[in-house]
Amino acid sequence: EAPSQFGLDMHRALEQDRDFLASDVAFCSEPAFACKVFHETGKPVFGYFGVHIGFLLDSSEDQLAFYTVFRDQLALDIRSTFAAKAPYISMQVHYHTSVQLPAIRPAS
Repeated sequence: EAPSQFGLDMHRALEQDRDFLASDVAFCSEPAFACKVFHETGKPVFGYFGVHIGFLLDSSEDQLAFYTVFRDQLALDIRSTFAAKAPYISMQVHYHTSVQLPAIRPAS
């Protein structure tokens, strides 16, 4: 499914979700593209990535567009924070976006 259709469908679902509407923050993981949709709702976003942020974005155009949004919008929002599960994921994100994410290993 194209990211734009996924985003539209997710927006539609979130607009009807009372728990989400009442929440103070949004949490995203995989696919990281969901972080963009949460961010567009105006909520702070906490993201924790166990795979590369381009995961499930099929075309290089979609990946490059998301890397730009992640770098220029999501990562610059001081209300939001993002981390990776492992150093190599943090390195991949930095290579593609110039954004440095801390690597925080799971506690369990």
